[in-house]
Amino acid sequence: DPDGHFYFLEMNTRLQVEHPVTEMVSGIDLVGMQLDIAAGKKLEHDPDLPIRGWSIEFRICAEDPYNEFCPSTGQIRALRIPHAPFCRIDGSIREGLEITPYYDPLLAKAIVWGEDRDRAVNRMAALLTRLRIGGIHTTIPLGIELCKQDWFVAGQFDTTTLETWLQKRKDEKLEPDTLQLISAVIARHALSVTRNQTSPTTPGGGAWGDAGRNEAIGGSLS
Repeated sequence: DPDGHFYFLEMNTRLQVEHPVTEMVSGIDLVGMQLDIAAGKKLEHDPDLPIRGWSIEFRICAEDPYNEFCPSTGQIRALRIPHAPFCRIDGSIREGLEITPYYDPLLAKAIVWGEDRDRAVNRMAALLTRLRIGGIHTTIPLGIELCKQDWFVAGQFDTTTLETWLQKRKDEKLEPDTLQLISAVIARHALSVTRNQTSPTTPGGGAWGDAGRNEAIGGSLS
């Protein structure tokens, strides 16, 4: 929380979605261990298992993060999954896959490892920049932008930080489409005012004047 307190909230009798982070810093295969348990094998336990480096996982969801995470449906029309050392993409998406509103929006997970947090963040930014999922909105742009924030790089955040930052970003930055729409409305209003100020006051004069102007304009464009 904002005061730095941690709370134990749940206990899952399954692998966590973020289990690759544990695998990256420990070198163990948690999925493989599950299969060994199912096969009746005895697990090796190392009480001094070394934890090395820093790992980050980013969830790639079919959502628009800049529109209150509104679900995004449609067909994946382009897909590029990069490959690089200490990076992995977990998922089963493919080009042509239809994304419907009936299932969880999670498409894939991007996981990276680095010697420290700075290197891990830089590696995640590079991985997400090279990753492409076309045809639908995803959370990839959000991940790239987060990797550029000083508070994220420093690890100074709590469970309310993302919501607060997104709202502040929304308040400070109007989307280009919104600005264009505002400009168009202002221009149309100004044109309407100009026409009203210059229109003739005699009955029927406006229609004749408009017809003459239209004919002149049409002649100049022909």
